[in-house]
Amino acid sequence: MHDHIDMYAPCPCGSGKKYKFCCHQRKQAGKAATVLPLTNPVDKSWQELDPGVDIPGLDEATELNRQGVRLIEQNRLDEALAPLRQAVDIAPAYFPSANNLALILFHLGNLDEAIAVQRKSEKTSPLPNAFGLANLATFLYVAGREKEAEQYLERLRGMKLLSADICAKVCETLARFKRHQEILELAATDDFIENAGTCYFTGVAAANTGDRQRAMQDLQRAVFSPQHGDRAKLYLEWLRDGSEPHSVLGDWPYFPPVEVLPINLFTKVSMNDKVLDAYKNRRALVDFCEACINESPANAIDSVEILGFVKHPDARNIIKAITFGTFGPDELREAALQTMLKRRELKHGQIIKVFRDGDWCEIQCANTKLNPDYHFGVKLPRKIEKRYAITINKAFGDNPRWDELGEAFLDIFKKVPKHYPALFNYAASLVRRGMTEEAEPLLRDIISEHPEYLFAHALLMNLYCMQERFTEAEELELATMMPAETHPDAMIAWYMALYTLHSILGNSDIAMKHLELAHDINPDHPAVEQACDELGLYDDEY
Repeated sequence: MHDHIDMYAPCPCGSGKKYKFCCHQRKQAGKAATVLPLTNPVDKSWQELDPGVDIPGLDEATELNRQGVRLIEQNRLDEALAPLRQAVDIAPAYFPSANNLALILFHLGNLDEAIAVQRKSEKTSPLPNAFGLANLATFLYVAGREKEAEQYLERLRGMKLLSADICAKVCETLARFKRHQEILELAATDDFIENAGTCYFTGVAAANTGDRQRAMQDLQRAVFSPQHGDRAKLYLEWLRDGSEPHSVLGDWPYFPPVEVLPINLFTKVSMNDKVLDAYKNRRALVDFCEACINESPANAIDSVEILGFVKHPDARNIIKAITFGTFGPDELREAALQTMLKRRELKHGQIIKVFRDGDWCEIQCANTKLNPDYHFGVKLPRKIEKRYAITINKAFGDNPRWDELGEAFLDIFKKVPKHYPALFNYAASLVRRGMTEEAEPLLRDIISEHPEYLFAHALLMNLYCMQERFTEAEELELATMMPAETHPDAMIAWYMALYTLHSILGNSDIAMKHLELAHDINPDHPAVEQACDELGLYDDEY
């Protein structure tokens, strides 16, 4: 979202709200995500679990933990590792330092080490560690081991929580699993109900269970939370206005994207294909994409495309909700529709109802199968087929003589009238010779008799663009129905014709989308390569 948008203009996300009161506020609320992770408190409250426990090196470990926390508060996470590691080595049973070390490793993107540190602490500390169990549940959830994570959540039931920060930490972990009622039940029996951090989670949980009065009451306290205060203010304003949350699933989200997956961890995931592949079954990646979509619907097409290859069942629910709902701009819903088509979740020719241009309409799905062995027209006799192949090769060669080639194509068509590609190539030769008035009716006839032949649609589109007949070009775009099956080159020809049209019309986003679709089919196609070269694009930019 760009800051130069008029604050009082309609929000580009399509919510119907003013930008100031929608995505601008989301953006401001998202800044809370840069607040550092909630650390395990350095006080001695943890000793209340068993005052008689003697821990060698406790004083030194406590001081090192305190140093680590101070560095964390200064956003010096890398520097915090050394004192926290020392504290863990000196007093392994002193779990606050292990909790903080594991948490920082997680935020630095070292998920496996974070799990190892937390598990080791669990074994070496003689005291129950609610903060550590909440950490482990979060780490395992991100690692895709949801059943193990939920086992740790069960162990947290009834455990004594010794500080407001620990209570907020447990609520945070429950929120990752959308356990709204359990958050409310935990707070009802806790001594820290008025803590701002806890109140944020109870307020959002109350909103998600329909108790708007309780939600407003708790979020009024939550506005003082360093980490969640901005989002609490946003939700409080929406609740007071009687508004519903403008989120893809219609719920009140707890987290911005970087609180679902820390930025360092997501960077490691996105930059390594092998690691990214491992995340395809993980709910955490789905939740991250959902948070990105909620945070900025107008800039969320990439998140929808990521969901397209995620195998977790929740990914399908989000894509479906966008496709058939009113959330976000038309471009987002179109991206979701295309994702469903790629996943073969809609049948070719199926009529569906979608929200476009501010109203509901029916469209026909085009789920075209691309078959490199697909042939157009009847099979030619062997001798004519050989002549046709030679003529085609000459047409793609250097300095083709279009008058001679055109006559050859026309002669082949006359000999085999059902082989309409020969007539198309004759029409193409006419266009090359500037004889567009003769070519156009031939192309129209081919389209009328063989509407599945996208080459003819593409050439007619290019002809309209050459002659600046853009109204007719747009009408052709709307009238062209995708076939159930075609050759990849035919689909590329059509996509590139649309790329040309929308480039001329100044619809750069739509133009680039069609270039990307053509590139996805064959990045080495000459027309695709030429367009990418002209734009200065390379494969690694797709």
